[in-house]
Amino acid sequence: MRRLKQTLLALTICTLVISCGLTTSSTIMKVQRGMSQEEVSHLLGKPDFRRFDNGSEQWEYTKTNMSTAANTVIIIDFVDGMVTNMDSFEPNITPPPVAVCPPNEIITVVPP
Repeated sequence: MRRLKQTLLALTICTLVISCGLTTSSTIMKVQRGMSQEEVSHLLGKPDFRRFDNGSEQWEYTKTNMSTAANTVIIIDFVDGMVTNMDSFEPNITPPPVAVCPPNEIITVVPP
């Protein structure tokens, strides 16, 4: 009986972890043109970053897919509080190149 409970618990945890990863992509697909800021906030939560200028507003989210550990950036544009545009992508962040310098040479001078 104890073994069965452990197995069910393990399956439940796996299902939750996998569903969290899948929820991000399926939730992103629910964002539609014409949705209100409240509807978007209900789906995705509070934005990580917010920008606005002359009647337009932009919200930016970074979501992590738990099953792949990949980040997805979601940018949503609003005009008059309604979605006009959305973009989502996985950022391709590569570390900057590192300069490799030769080691300092030690010169030993032997007196004549």
